[in-house]
Amino acid sequence: MGAPRLSTRIKQAGLAPDVARTFAEGLREVIGEDPAEGTTKAALVDRILGALAGQAEAAAPFEALWPHGELFLTACVTVAVADGEYRVGEARLISNHAHRLGFSARQLAALEKRVIRRIVERGAAVRRRDEALAAGAALDAPDPGPAAARRERTEELEVTETVPPGSSA
Repeated sequence: MGAPRLSTRIKQAGLAPDVARTFAEGLREVIGEDPAEGTTKAALVDRILGALAGQAEAAAPFEALWPHGELFLTACVTVAVADGEYRVGEARLISNHAHRLGFSARQLAALEKRVIRRIVERGAAVRRRDEALAAGAALDAPDPGPAAARRERTEELEVTETVPPGSSA
């Protein structure tokens, strides 16, 4: 069995309420000022933020995320690529966050590579599962509808990352 999902890791991090608020605000920055209702990124952020229960009214300084930098940046990259693209503006914002959290360009590149590789691997596993189900499924099965499909896609996008032994991310 693989590592825990991103939302599980966020819950397990035990972020203080003011730090949780900062984490949430940083994730919302990745989707921009006015995300369209129901987009993949907005749905994913909502799902991830569900793991951040108990946010404070006031946010902690951004630097309070330092001990959770890898987790925060993993969440940011996951959200940024959720629609299948990694735009320049998103990469710059995440790079800025990484710099403020003490990550070098090399460390961020390695983290991005791990996150994207994990998403691709997860997508391939889902595709294999779907193909196996389709091969054995009855043709008259009811359609769960677009909301269920969107929810399933956001659940599939949740990833976790582990630092390979001997590396320092």
